[in-house]
Amino acid sequence: MSDDIQLQSDIFNGLNLHSSESNQNNERSFSIEPTVLQIGRNYSLSLNRDEFDVLFYEMAGNSQHISELNFTNYDNGFPSSTTLKNGFDFISRDIKLALLNDTKWIRNYESYKNRLLPILKKHIPEYRPAELYDGDYTELVESRIHEGIEKGPFRVFSKYVSKGSVWNNGEKVEKSTLIVLFYDPYHLVFIDKHQEKIGVNPNTYNLVKDYEKTIKSRYYTVIPDNLRITM
Repeated sequence: MSDDIQLQSDIFNGLNLHSSESNQNNERSFSIEPTVLQIGRNYSLSLNRDEFDVLFYEMAGNSQHISELNFTNYDNGFPSSTTLKNGFDFISRDIKLALLNDTKWIRNYESYKNRLLPILKKHIPEYRPAELYDGDYTELVESRIHEGIEKGPFRVFSKYVSKGSVWNNGEKVEKSTLIVLFYDPYHLVFIDKHQEKIGVNPNTYNLVKDYEKTIKSRYYTVIPDNLRITM
């Protein structure tokens, strides 16, 4: 197997990940230290479904409410949020298509540092970021979950692990992999310029801030056990 880009140290800072107890799989056991990938100035990202895997960090299903950042990813008790339900319906039908179809690198360091990282640290307190070096380097990917031209609000944030990294059992990672870290079903992590002008995101937060149902308790039956990893 060819040696692709070697992962350089620094994302999970030695965090040991392994599959859920119901499906132990040595190939899913590995340590990721913070990874920095040089991506160049065009920030393009094209993920071939046949050459990529997708795994789900078990804590990604936890929901958080961070009032100082106007962020929440809880679901409504009843009826369920249409956005959340439709997003996980799509994921359950075709995980790779849902997660790999529309992706982009996280490349704006100020937004990354001021909004994404505080939210990510609530999901994974042990997380220690790598520097992005003015956008020349990155380590995280945003997937927009939708089936058509209209993107919709549902976003998923993942860690990119390149082919050629090493599992804990000494074998090399055979396919580049996205590890899902957390979900942003209401598009509250980043606010685009259009939304800033019309105030969509603050209004959305006010509509959903009192939701109390966690993503894991409602939707994680659609994630196969053998694709879940945990510390």
